[in-house]
Amino acid sequence: MSWNLESHILDHAAIVSNNLPDTFNLSDDKNVHFTFSIDKSQLIINHNCKDQKDIDKVMKLFFKDLINYEYHFEESQGKNRPKRKMSLDLSQVLTAYHNTDSDSINSKNYEVEPHFHLLSSAKLKNKYGKSTKLGIGYLNLRRMISEVAAKHNLVFNFDENVNTEKDKILKQKATKFTWFTKRVDDNYFKASIVNGTVNKYIEDFISQYKKTENIQYYIKGMTDFQQRLIRQNLDFHYEGKNLRTEHFPLYLNQEQIKYLDIINTGDEELIKPLIKDRSNKLIRAYIEYNYRFNNPIIRELEKRGNIFKKLDFDFNDTKVEIEKKVDKKDKYKLSLNYHVSTDVNEVLKLCKNDKNFLELMSELGYENVKFKARTINGKRSRVGFTFEKDNEKYTIYFNKLNLTYQDFTKAYKYNSNRDVFKDRINFYSYEPKINFYVPLKKKTYQDKVFYQIYKIVPDINLENYYIKKIEQGYIEIINKRKNIHVTDQGNQIKSNKNNQNLVENVKLMLEVAKAKGWDLNNLHIRGTEQFINEVKRQVAKENEKQSLNINDKDAAKDLRELIKSESKKQNEDYDL
Repeated sequence: MSWNLESHILDHAAIVSNNLPDTFNLSDDKNVHFTFSIDKSQLIINHNCKDQKDIDKVMKLFFKDLINYEYHFEESQGKNRPKRKMSLDLSQVLTAYHNTDSDSINSKNYEVEPHFHLLSSAKLKNKYGKSTKLGIGYLNLRRMISEVAAKHNLVFNFDENVNTEKDKILKQKATKFTWFTKRVDDNYFKASIVNGTVNKYIEDFISQYKKTENIQYYIKGMTDFQQRLIRQNLDFHYEGKNLRTEHFPLYLNQEQIKYLDIINTGDEELIKPLIKDRSNKLIRAYIEYNYRFNNPIIRELEKRGNIFKKLDFDFNDTKVEIEKKVDKKDKYKLSLNYHVSTDVNEVLKLCKNDKNFLELMSELGYENVKFKARTINGKRSRVGFTFEKDNEKYTIYFNKLNLTYQDFTKAYKYNSNRDVFKDRINFYSYEPKINFYVPLKKKTYQDKVFYQIYKIVPDINLENYYIKKIEQGYIEIINKRKNIHVTDQGNQIKSNKNNQNLVENVKLMLEVAKAKGWDLNNLHIRGTEQFINEVKRQVAKENEKQSLNINDKDAAKDLRELIKSESKKQNEDYDL
């Protein structure tokens, strides 16, 4: 079975812009084929799209801007050379938009999501005839698409931060099965059924689905497989069922069953709060169903006896906030090296020797700071330093900060020959960056989940806890071993009655309250006398801690004033 990529893109396109040069070689394995899609529920809720025509209008406007857009970026040419300014555009790219009406090969069994295809040579040139780069992992191309998408309030699949790693793993692991189902010729497909080759494919596919719970991808894959069996009139038995004539298994978990029960109530008040959970593919499917889109999940559930009620949703007061992935440029600003680099460069404005450097770093909150040395060419050389912070140990290498030890000695020499009073004043008013570092990689998975929800690192060990979003946007934090069950209900935080681990239970509740920005001294506490007393005790302890921090800041302020006073005595013309 021959399959021509360029023909597929062109033949199944609703809109196309074919700018491939005459020299384009379709058989070149290095050609770039990039696809990206967007789910209909996002377009329904955020763009008031009520049918395919509305969706196409939004996509056409985006398409027009994309093919005319010029993305500017800089390319590194080495440490000692300035970055080269470059630009990227689609002037030599085949760009196509596919929808359900146009993409017949993929929409035979279900409606496809609106998606785009980009095809180009690996050695791409921009509209000025100059070589350009798509970037590692198509980074520049993705950033270009993201910039255009942002102008249209769109977030495409590659940019959305929702179960992306799980879904990515599923698609990587399941590619053999989905490719086999769609692309192999009839004889090969039949032979694979007879000799049992397909058994391994389908077992891997189901195994990965159970891990990722991406029900839409699973149903699409199984539907394609079943339709192929029907078309070729082939029987295939799996778990006692003939998948040609019977329903394939769905393997719904308890959470999916719970959401399905809520949908089956037909109660808008119960369903609407779930819409903001982007990971809930059942709700997204139901939204599409309400606007008469043929969603594969809903259709499959209807085959099995589910009767869904169509609701007249009013989304005027509802917008889906879509969390985007952190760009690599922004990721660096979250890194340890970024925070330490900023602090080190601040200290280098002031320090006069190694001892002074270590002292000033300690003043910024770095504990047990020590230089780290290595033997290089038979000589001991300082290559970094170690420190502790919040009971965690870190090692920093100068080269990761774009520094060498020679930069330190130059700073020492420079500072020894000048007046550093002004820099000392600035230093004591400086907020150390290390205090804002969030060491997520050194935290547990639940710490990361907590941070993603509340944007602060929890000051409590969340190991063996389970955190999840439930209906109405509530957050549950559960530790079954310790019988702790705390629920953040928005305007109140509730807990089960548990005296066995009361101290930790209260600490967790107060941690959530702090994360929400609540004033701990103005809480309305309800519960047993023992619970109320424990809350008051921990709040008093927190107040004492905060008081010490304030005293430290006051001391620093007094020191700054003293330095200012001394500097004025020494130099009447000193300008602050």
